[in-house]
Amino acid sequence: MPATPELLRSLGVLCEPPEAAHVAIAEALCLPGRIDAADHTELFGFQLVPYASVYLGAEGMLGGEAADRVAAHPPARAGPPGGAARPLRHHRGG
Repeated sequence: MPATPELLRSLGVLCEPPEAAHVAIAEALCLPGRIDAADHTELFGFQLVPYASVYLGAEGMLGGEAADRVAAHPPARAGPPGGAARPLRHHRGG
């Protein structure tokens, strides 16, 4: 399956907490099984860290050259639409 914008959007939707509508998306992508709230929390809350440098850097750690590249990317610095500033929140709601 080629990495089309539609595929990436569909996978992005499946990263959100599970909803009934996600079943049809997962089936369309031929993904096995179904994820429940506990599985989602385990995966996105404890297993996958929300820091790009861990996945993009050769070291697999926070910071470094990969983090600098991500921070320099304009969408990463742009903030919300309309320019309204808001404080950054920890990925787990803190």
